[in-house]
Amino acid sequence: MLNIFYTVCRQAGENDMTADAMQRLFLNMETLVKEYRESANAELRDLGLRSAEILCLQTLMYHPDGLSVIELAGASERDKAQISRTMKSLNSRGYVQENPADAARQRKVRWQLSDLGQKVTWSMLEKNAGTWEQFRDQLQS
Repeated sequence: MLNIFYTVCRQAGENDMTADAMQRLFLNMETLVKEYRESANAELRDLGLRSAEILCLQTLMYHPDGLSVIELAGASERDKAQISRTMKSLNSRGYVQENPADAARQRKVRWQLSDLGQKVTWSMLEKNAGTWEQFRDQLQS
């Protein structure tokens, strides 16, 4: 999030954005992120998913080759043991699977979304696309 802040500040300076306009931009960004999280998480909770599970699914969505428990823990800033339990739970319900290439070579397990996990997370992303479009429209006005 801090990288986004610096990027926007740099762009604002290049475009002579006023302090008031920059403040509105950040308030809009904060609102966008909050609305997106609430909407996405509500939908996934309806499927019986906990917040740690939602976080892991959303993280894996952007890593099609999978991530190890250690990588997931680092990306989510969660405890390795919690992520390990979370992945076992998601696996038992069919949302994630071990990367077949890793299993064949008996390497450290890298978890990736199963077909069901992909369907659920991408569906959530598509349903929330309107939130991003609203934000883009506000930026352009």
